[in-house]
Amino acid sequence: MPPTATYEDIKAYQDQVEKDGITPHGLPPCPVCEAESRFFKIHAYRERRFLIIVQMIVTSVCCALIRFKCPGCRKSFTFYPDFALPRKHYTRQTIMGFAENYVARERSGYEKAVEPEAGGSPEYPDGQRSLAPSTVHRWVTSLCQLKQTMRMPWS
Repeated sequence: MPPTATYEDIKAYQDQVEKDGITPHGLPPCPVCEAESRFFKIHAYRERRFLIIVQMIVTSVCCALIRFKCPGCRKSFTFYPDFALPRKHYTRQTIMGFAENYVARERSGYEKAVEPEAGGSPEYPDGQRSLAPSTVHRWVTSLCQLKQTMRMPWS
């Protein structure tokens, strides 16, 4: 089974959002004006649909993402929880898992990366479509273009 964020992970994050438990503390400073993140204010909430894989079926879960605004330059920033990546509906764990599967197999194409060791490719609920190899290709390309994929404690 490919790695994925669970429904419980997303629901726990959504509960934190609803209880105002997400704060800008710990975010990097504003890249435009260098204002400290502790001064950021909640600007808006954005609804995002996440796709998770449950028993090899692609399932949709909705969650709100928080947007913060810098009071210095008025620039808005979206806060992405650990299971989310910018402009991607599948969770970070799924994307990284399939990308790792592609990189780990020498001389294999994207077709092999879609089929995990357990066999078979995740399917959509309609039963007529499954995860396409071109999707993994786009994920690997997107990951290569990211400036940062994870925050290291020593960096």
